[in-house]
This record gives sequence, C-alpha cells and structure tokens, in this order.
Amino acid sequence: MEQIGLFGKEIKKETEGTFFNTVPETGAALKESKRKAKTEEDLIIAFFTANGHTDFSPCQVWKHIDFHRPVTNFRRAITVLTNKGILEQTGKKITGHFGKPVNTWRLVKI
Repeated sequence: MEQIGLFGKEIKKETEGTFFNTVPETGAALKESKRKAKTEEDLIIAFFTANGHTDFSPCQVWKHIDFHRPVTNFRRAITVLTNKGILEQTGKKITGHFGKPVNTWRLVKI
C-alpha cells in the first residue's frame, strides 16, 4: 500500500474496503464484497466532499448516492470512515427515516 494525502492527512491507499465477514464468505465472493465495500466508502467520501461540511444522516447519504443498495452498507461505511478519522459524528440529531432521532456526520475539519 502506498501513502496518499487525503484532507491533509496521510493515510494508506487501500484496495479493499472494510467488510465484516459474518457470513462467512471465501475466495472470489469475499474479494468482491471487499471491493464493493471500498466503492461504497469512496462514494461516501466523494459525497461529503462535494457537499462541504454539511451534516448528513446515513439514510440521507443512502438516498443521495444509491438507494438500491442496503442502507446498512452505508451505515457500515460511515462507521469505518469515522473510525479512520475521515468523518465525525456531529452530536446533532435529526428525525430519521422511521420518525426516530438519528445522528448526523460530516467531514472532519482539517
């Protein structure tokens, strides 16, 4: 893996996303799931970058990017990106998809 700068941070360029293999998958199926997870993480970074430091819930991100994929994929990717320090939880809540309060995220300010 090579080093690249992202939002002023040095991170490792990854070819696979974080996929929690609870099924468990092996071989080509596992590789494809990791590739899809990476794509989702990249889509979310691009979405937040294009929208400045606006706050979004996982369902809002899901609706704007690709509501044909499970929303849980976007929740997983947002959690992974938060753990990597790329996104941060805002502490603000909005009314979510099912009428309940949900957290919002934004890009980390550098």
